[in-house]
Amino acid sequence: MSFLTKTLFAALVAAAGVSAHGHVESISVGGTDYDGLNPGAAANENPRKELVAWFATNTDNGFVEPSAFGDADIICHRGAENAVKSAKVKAGEKITIKWDTWPES
Repeated sequence: MSFLTKTLFAALVAAAGVSAHGHVESISVGGTDYDGLNPGAAANENPRKELVAWFATNTDNGFVEPSAFGDADIICHRGAENAVKSAKVKAGEKITIKWDTWPES
C-alpha cells in the first residue's frame, strides 16, 4: 500500500470518528428518570426546561470552527451551559444513560 493510500485511509477513518456526535436523551438514577437535552426542541422552549444535562444553542451535530478550539464551545458545543439541576446518587446505585445517536456507550 502506498504512502498516499495509507494517508487517505487514515484521514477517512479519523473523519468518521470525529463525526460521531450524540446527545443524552435521558438519565436514570436509582429508578428516577431525568430528561436529557433535545437540541431540536430546546431552542423553542420558553421558559427553558431545567435539566440535569448540559444545554447548548446548537440544533445540529455540526462543526466547531478551529478558531473556537480555545473557547468553551469545544467542551459541549456552541453556546453550551452547565446543567441547572443535578441528580443525587447513592453509593452503589445504578445509573443508566440513554444516548439518542450513538448505538452503544
